[in-house]
Amino acid sequence: TSKDVDENIFNLVNALIDNNKSKVIEIYEDLKSINTSEIWIISTISNKLLEILHTKSLIALGYSQKDIMVYFKVSSGRAYYMKKNADSTNLDQLEVYMRDLSDLDYKIKSGQIDKGFGMELFLLKS
Repeated sequence: TSKDVDENIFNLVNALIDNNKSKVIEIYEDLKSINTSEIWIISTISNKLLEILHTKSLIALGYSQKDIMVYFKVSSGRAYYMKKNADSTNLDQLEVYMRDLSDLDYKIKSGQIDKGFGMELFLLKS
């Protein structure tokens, strides 16, 4: 189950980046069906997006896939996908996602919005 959750989050982030709303909702429904916490989903998506931002920065500094692999201490295949996601993602869109996730996290934790409803709004808006 843990591997399925991690794979679903990876696929959810990729669907967000690709702007594939139907896939985003499908994956989110899968995560909900196995009782995955919305707070955990928000945190994990944020971490994956930060990883993409960090990778974009490293690429801008001239890092290669191999350098990224060594820097993050990941496999060659993982570094390939990190670089691929960073290359195919718009910096402005990443910043919007991060801001929206931060706002959503605050609103949930301060009781301004229901976590399930807020998560669905974020996913539909994205």
